[in-house]
Amino acid sequence: MIPLPTLFDLRKVLTWFAAHPEISDLQDKAFNLTTVLRQYPIPAYQVEQEKAEVLQDIFDRMNNYGKRLSRAEIFSALYAGDEEGNDRSLTIDAISAHLDERLWFGRIDNDTVLYAILARRGPDVQREIRLEFDDRNRRGVSDFPGEERDAAYQAGEDALHRAVQFLQHDAGVPHFTLLPFRYLLDFTGVRPGEYGSVHGGRGDLGAEVRRPEAIRRGVHPHLRAA
Repeated sequence: MIPLPTLFDLRKVLTWFAAHPEISDLQDKAFNLTTVLRQYPIPAYQVEQEKAEVLQDIFDRMNNYGKRLSRAEIFSALYAGDEEGNDRSLTIDAISAHLDERLWFGRIDNDTVLYAILARRGPDVQREIRLEFDDRNRRGVSDFPGEERDAAYQAGEDALHRAVQFLQHDAGVPHFTLLPFRYLLDFTGVRPGEYGSVHGGRGDLGAEVRRPEAIRRGVHPHLRAA
C-alpha cells in the first residue's frame, strides 16, 4: 500500500513504484490521484476592513469551528501587525528561534513564549487576549499602559533572554527539555520590579530564582546526577 504522504509528490510516487515493480499496473491510477490531490482547490476568504476590531471578531468566530488553534496562534493572528512592515515585525516564532540561536537553549514552544509576553505585562496569563492592547476595555490594569504590540514583543524576548541566561548559568539548566516546569521561564524573568534580581536588589527575576537549588531539585535526574 502506497503511503498517503507519498502521493503528494510525483517524484516520490515514481521512486515508490520503482521499488515495487510487482504492482506497476496501478501506476497510472496513482498518477491520477496525485494530480487530484495537488490540484485540489482550497477555499479561502479574503476580508478587507479598515477596522482591526472587525477582522479580529471574524477570526475569533471562525476559530470556534473545526480544529482549534493554539493560544499562541490565535494571539499571533489577532496581532499580526501592519501588512506593509510585516516582514520586519518580530513574531512569537521568531523569538523562540532567536533564543535558540543565541543561547543554544532549544526551541521554546510558542505558547510558553506567549505566556512570557503576557506575564511581563500582567500577572494573570490566562486573561482575555483579544483586548490585550486595548487599555480602555481590557479587564484589569496593564503594567505597561500604552505599550504597543512591537514593544511588548521585544521586551518579552529580552525578558526571556535574561531568564534563560539565569537558568543556564545560575540554576544549572542547560536546555529547555530539562526544565521541570515551563512556568519557570514565564515568571523567572518577566515580572520587573516585583521581586529580587540575579544581581541583588529589585530587578527582573523572581524571588524563587534567588534560590537556584530550588529549580535544580526539580530538573531531570540525569542533570542532577551530573
